[in-house]
Amino acid sequence: MTIDKFGRHLNVVGSTHQTIVDKFGRHLRGGTEEIHSSFLPHTLDGNYDVGGKRLCNIKDPKDKQDCATKNYVTKQVEIVGSRGNVLLVLLENKTNARLQSLEDKINDSERRLKLKQDFLENGLNNIQHQLSLLQKRIEDLEKK
Repeated sequence: MTIDKFGRHLNVVGSTHQTIVDKFGRHLRGGTEEIHSSFLPHTLDGNYDVGGKRLCNIKDPKDKQDCATKNYVTKQVEIVGSRGNVLLVLLENKTNARLQSLEDKINDSERRLKLKQDFLENGLNNIQHQLSLLQKRIEDLEKK
């Protein structure tokens, strides 16, 4: 009994000394053994050859190496996609909140800077006014 790479037991039904060729003209197993499986035809490297047909009624995979249907993969992509969208929305909300917080801080800083500028400008205007009054008094005192 021979075991292929999938762990299936294959029956060796005959051994010949001539080269065995399949219906496509390929040499099989070095031409020393003709191997038959009770399930599907095989390629030279031991893979199943379904001859261009579809595999139907496949259950959802449970183990890492199980095959998956298109429907199963589509559902998994949708699940991951929806989770991804939720994560993107949460990230966007958090980012927007941080941006809003930064904008609030910038606006507050700009407002305080404007108040300081106004205070300094008013102080400068007041000093200039006081200086001009002092200059007039000095001129008046010099005239006397």
